[in-house]
This record gives sequence, C-alpha cells and structure tokens, in this order.
Amino acid sequence: MLINIDLLLKYDAVEEVFSPSQSIYSVGEEALHYYQIKSGLIKLNHIVQNEESIQNIVTAGDTICDLMALTDERFPLNAVAVKETTVIKVPKYRFKELIKNNQDVSTKLERHLARRVYQNKLWMQHFFLRSSEERILRILQYFKNLDNVDADQLFLVPFTRVQLASMSGFRVETVIRTIKNMAANKTIKLKGRRIYL
Repeated sequence: MLINIDLLLKYDAVEEVFSPSQSIYSVGEEALHYYQIKSGLIKLNHIVQNEESIQNIVTAGDTICDLMALTDERFPLNAVAVKETTVIKVPKYRFKELIKNNQDVSTKLERHLARRVYQNKLWMQHFFLRSSEERILRILQYFKNLDNVDADQLFLVPFTRVQLASMSGFRVETVIRTIKNMAANKTIKLKGRRIYL
C-alpha cells in the first residue's frame, strides 16, 4: 500500500466496493477524493467514437488519478472496475491535511508520482512501434515489471485479447493472430485461453 490504511482512516477514509464494469468516476467529473486500491483491478480509459482506449490498468496497493487530489482539475479519464474491487476514498481536503501533517507520506507520494511519470513514459513508447508482436510484447513486459515478477518466472497475463487490442491500438483480429505467432515463436506460452510471459 502506498499509504497505510490506518492512517487513511484517521483522515475520514471510507471503503467502497465496486462490481466488475462499475464506474468509479467518469471523465469530466470533479475530483473530490483521493483513491487507493485495497484489492482488485481498475482500468483507466476513455471512449473515442464508441471505441474504448485503455490508458492503464491499476492494481491493489496503487492509487488512481492521485494528482487530481492535489489540484482543482477534473478527471481526464474514466476509472472502471475490471473485477470486484475495494477502493479506499479520502475526502480531498482531508487528504491535503494528511500530506501536510505527515512529511514521510509526502516524501513517499513524491517518489510515487515520479515513478508514475516514468512508467507513463515507458507506456507511451509502445505506441511508436509498428510491429504488432513488439508492441504487444512491450505491453506484457510493462505489466510483468509492474507486478515485480522475476524475468525467469512465468507471468499470467490478466487481460483478454479484447483488452490487449484496446491497449495496443490494434484490432482484435490482429491481436489474436499476433498472440498465436508469438506462441509459435516461443515468445509467450499459451495454456488454453491463458497467456503467460
């Protein structure tokens, strides 16, 4: 966890459980809380011409749109639960008090935000790759690294082919064909419908 739950509770945090596909917040809404994921998985997306573009997938222990808790900006993305997800919410004004009163948390948050900017730069690089195999491999490696899985260990990819298409910018058919080619080349392993890196 980025910030200890007991500390968050001292600043009026509440837990909220979201079902799969349930919206946590939407583009353009006013940011009124700091959000930290206790369990589950959240996708950050936006919809363009009725097509979903997934910008990131965020897992337990992480935060979503943490910068919004420190600014007066509105949400630039939607946050949607991928599976049942428990989120800890702290009112924005209380979160600012928490940061002010806890220098160690402030320092930890600064490091976290710097790491997030770095990760976003890595994430954006895959869009410049023309090869579907290389682009999808980079996406899979990105999430394997986020989960701190050792290079020699197998990582179960938690995404469907439709979600990989949305993240990569390719059509679903292209992703299906690419996954088969990557398995044939032993870049990845397939066990039934599951993908392992």
